Amino acid sequence: MSSEEPSPAPEEENPLSKKELAKLERQRKRLEAAAASATAAVSSVTIEADPLAANYGEIPLNDLLSKEISGKKWTEVKDLAAGLKDQEVLIRGAAQAIGAVGKNVAFLVVRERGFTVHCVLNVAQDLVSPQMVKFATRLSRESIIDAEGIVSVPAKPITGTTQQVLHRSIGSVSGLLCVAYLFYVIVASRESGYLLHLHFICCLMVEIQVRKLYCVNKAIPTLPFNIEDAANSEVEIEKAVEAGEPLVRVNQDTRLNYRVLDLRTPANQGIFRIQCQVENIFWQFLLSEGFVDIDTPKLIAGSSEGGSAVFRLDYKGTPACLAQSPQLHKQMSICGGFGRVMEIGPVFRAEDTFTHRHLCEFTGLDVEMEIKEHYSEVMDVVDRLFVAIFDGLNETCSKELEFINRQYPFQKLKYLRKTLRLTFEEGVRMLKEAGVEIDPLGDLNTESERKLGQLVLEKYDTEFFILHRYPLGVRPFYTMPCVDNPNYSNSFDVFIRGEEIISGAQRVHVPELLTERAQACGIDVETEAISTYIDSFRYGAPPHGGFGVGLERVEPFRNPAPEEENPKKKLSKKELAKLERQRKRQEAAAASAVAAVFSMTIEADPLAANYGEIPLNDLLSKEISGKKWTEVKDLAARLKDQEVLIRGSAQAIRAVGKNVAFVVVRKEGFTVQCVLSVAQDVVSPQMVKFATRLSRESIIDVEGIVSVPENPISGTTQQVEIQVRKLYCVNKAIPTLPINIEDASKSEVEIEKALEAGEQLVRVNQDTRLNYRVLDLRTPANQGIFRIKLQVKKIFKQFLLSEGFVGIHTPKLIAGSSEGGSAVFSLDDFGTPACLAQSPQLHKQMSTCGGFGHVFEIGPVFRAEDSFTHRHLCQFTGLDVEMEIKEHYSEVMDVVDRLFVAMFDSLNETCSTELEVINRQYPFQKLKYLRKTLRLTFEEGVRMLKEAGVEIDPIGDLNTESERKLGQLVLEKYDTEFFILHRYPLGVRPFYTMPCVDNPNYSNSFDVFIRGNIQLIDMQEPMLLAGEEIISGAQRVHVPELLTERAQACGIDVETEAISTYIDSFRYGAPPHGGFVVGLERVVMLFCALNNIRKTSLFPRDPRRIAP
Repeated sequence: MSSEEPSPAPEEENPLSKKELAKLERQRKRLEAAAASATAAVSSVTIEADPLAANYGEIPLNDLLSKEISGKKWTEVKDLAAGLKDQEVLIRGAAQAIGAVGKNVAFLVVRERGFTVHCVLNVAQDLVSPQMVKFATRLSRESIIDAEGIVSVPAKPITGTTQQVLHRSIGSVSGLLCVAYLFYVIVASRESGYLLHLHFICCLMVEIQVRKLYCVNKAIPTLPFNIEDAANSEVEIEKAVEAGEPLVRVNQDTRLNYRVLDLRTPANQGIFRIQCQVENIFWQFLLSEGFVDIDTPKLIAGSSEGGSAVFRLDYKGTPACLAQSPQLHKQMSICGGFGRVMEIGPVFRAEDTFTHRHLCEFTGLDVEMEIKEHYSEVMDVVDRLFVAIFDGLNETCSKELEFINRQYPFQKLKYLRKTLRLTFEEGVRMLKEAGVEIDPLGDLNTESERKLGQLVLEKYDTEFFILHRYPLGVRPFYTMPCVDNPNYSNSFDVFIRGEEIISGAQRVHVPELLTERAQACGIDVETEAISTYIDSFRYGAPPHGGFGVGLERVEPFRNPAPEEENPKKKLSKKELAKLERQRKRQEAAAASAVAAVFSMTIEADPLAANYGEIPLNDLLSKEISGKKWTEVKDLAARLKDQEVLIRGSAQAIRAVGKNVAFVVVRKEGFTVQCVLSVAQDVVSPQMVKFATRLSRESIIDVEGIVSVPENPISGTTQQVEIQVRKLYCVNKAIPTLPINIEDASKSEVEIEKALEAGEQLVRVNQDTRLNYRVLDLRTPANQGIFRIKLQVKKIFKQFLLSEGFVGIHTPKLIAGSSEGGSAVFSLDDFGTPACLAQSPQLHKQMSTCGGFGHVFEIGPVFRAEDSFTHRHLCQFTGLDVEMEIKEHYSEVMDVVDRLFVAMFDSLNETCSTELEVINRQYPFQKLKYLRKTLRLTFEEGVRMLKEAGVEIDPIGDLNTESERKLGQLVLEKYDTEFFILHRYPLGVRPFYTMPCVDNPNYSNSFDVFIRGNIQLIDMQEPMLLAGEEIISGAQRVHVPELLTERAQACGIDVETEAISTYIDSFRYGAPPHGGFVVGLERVVMLFCALNNIRKTSLFPRDPRRIAP
């Protein structure tokens, strides 16, 4: 699904009447006429008469939309260096500064993605004319220009540009005639005498001697503010005031009102590239530690976590809200068998706090993981992760940090190799010693946090530390109490430069305790969201914990913040007393529940210590035992006769008489058979009895010896057994589960074969699976599907980062309606009508206009449509790309081609196990694709369909049936199931699509198709329905006049705040650009030939479902 397309037609389409068809035809002709008129107007630019006129001027739009790529070699501004001296280069960028020296010389500073270079136009016969110099000086600032010329190294240093290349040189005093700027001198001596040598670092400047200069897109003559003014630091402004030469100060509201311009400052370019790098290190580090990236729903039933500061909306007649965090669903994912999960996605908080560190929408970096013994395991991950982030930023982002430091001076962050950990009680003691009184069972306020940060810095020389064992009364209901003191909890916060940026804890995994804690906190446990969440722990849940951090808050380059603009109001004595009574009730309930859960006993037996249910206080032990744990997937014959310790779910339990029992243990889709056989001093009959009475899906610890049986084991992934010596139940599942994992793992082929043989197997239907999604996720096929999904996301991100793209996060809360559409979720944003973005389309284009050049986003997309089909969702994950175009929109298709061939190759090479597991339950054929993706024009596609007897309107759209038929024809003719169809009719594309220069009936747009889904027809053999659209893309209109006309012709109100701001972004100089979007769930569904998109969504949202 994409913003690039009208919503795909439902499976059964109602034919339009002749009257309706005639109306659509008239509307299309109006659109085409408007587009042709606007194109002609913009293309009619002329150049002043001059023999050298071909070397400069404004490029007509039809030249920018040329049919073929010239093959010119482009150079990035950041790559301009002294090594290119005397070479000819071609660059594109924004005209940041323009100056003239008389009539014969002009200077331009050209900026591209934060990097700048000096360009010189000097009148010379047959090279540069006076008219060309005049043309240059009359350009408006921020216009997009192409400059072609020769690289030179000037005799004098240039100030104000970035392209200065450091070189180390050695020479005698008499040899300092170097075209360089001397940074520093170190005097050294030689053993033979005192001849002085200079070791210096010099900075070689580069310029471009311009030979050709073209304006690609002209900015308005007067900008709201200048980039140089917005880039001034407070230090520079204050110094100028002292010198009597005041500089312009651009305030924050002005910056944010014209954010597209503000983003072009070097500091902002650095900030968002560092933010991209923080996210990338976070992601890569956790992947290396076995975490699975997930996408949880942002639309949830009722209220999020029982909170009040939520954005509420109507979801198809059901009260709903935006998730305040992914907390509940990331825990449910752990219960779903994933072990370790992470998420990067939007978080919504409808709070009135207007301070320097609060936002109503921000990007959360969330982590959840199983705990083997102690919640310090979670803090260990935080420690390693953030030291890796800080090291990575210091090592790889020196240029960006330099940009930021120039405008916002800061000191390098101080942090330890092993992050300092203090208990909350130790922190309170430090504050008390410094004269700050803190309630030992209360929370820290902003002032005390900063004071503690200052004390820690003075005492330990670090600005990054962990504070743990917070009072239970100030933590959420799902926080695990401390075993030794129920007034405290297994929780922590992490501080940087005196501000909390991370909050984490061990979670309550025992449903009885969780229920009591929720009720003590005043949360209604009967609501659908909360009751579904608590029920997840009844099916066997491992001990687990996690943390969350706001991406925007992770700013290691920021100095300690100023005092709060709006400090929190002090509570009255009455309010404090009320809070105290509430806290005491919570503590009493927690203590009662903990005591109840701790009171487990083990049946009397001489070997009783070797088995039984583990009391909760043992699970919450203060120290880690140092035991070595083995993952089920790592159990192999090489471990024969070795003792191992595993944790997993009891998938199947079978007794053979009274003395032998078999338990199949599963962990993350991998299974192993464990054998208990009565033997003196090793396994007692009571231990066998205990094993056979375990409920399926209970979480158990097994300790034993690895053995290799003589005969192959059927029904498990690991071809070894464990001879059990110790067996403990960590968390017991309810006796009767809603569905059995074995039943949910059966394929339709198996079920049909059983019916033919007169045996009836249980068929678990889709609604039942989704109602009990936590159980359904534990099947091997689902474990494989979501690991394939992770891999698709990983390849997408890594490929684009390697090609210079910047990862961004666009807002999901937007004013008015999204892109003028009607299928939106509407809500109230503090009295202002708002909605959830149908796509990041407008903001990703605005980011490209903001100077980032090439951007991508992975994030949720919301569609309030009623289509209830196999391929539609109300929330899905969009993979969005936007990029500058140098010459032709085929550059965008080139990226699609390389990206998806790389993706398919990697999936086939690295995911064979996952694909095999999926194929076992949902049989499919390997995808057919070419090394160079096939490209057909829309007209060629229509011709193929016509030859096959399918009549298609040549300037209409393809419906679902014709898409599939075309896919079948392409497969037969070209032997590929993946192809691009481009030059779509303009009338069926969004208003921001660029018309074709040679025929305004068509557009510079494309769709990408992949094979259709597997459908079971009358329970017969699976049949492939070829051809479904998964990607939609195009070149965008970057000329504001044409964009306005196109929007009006499509019936869009250009006066609304969202649309007018979007169009204005192109008035400040916008490069030609294009992009595409693909639905992540669709890619996985169709690559694996699954029959329903809900199989690839963790907790799907469709017109009939908003839970779990």
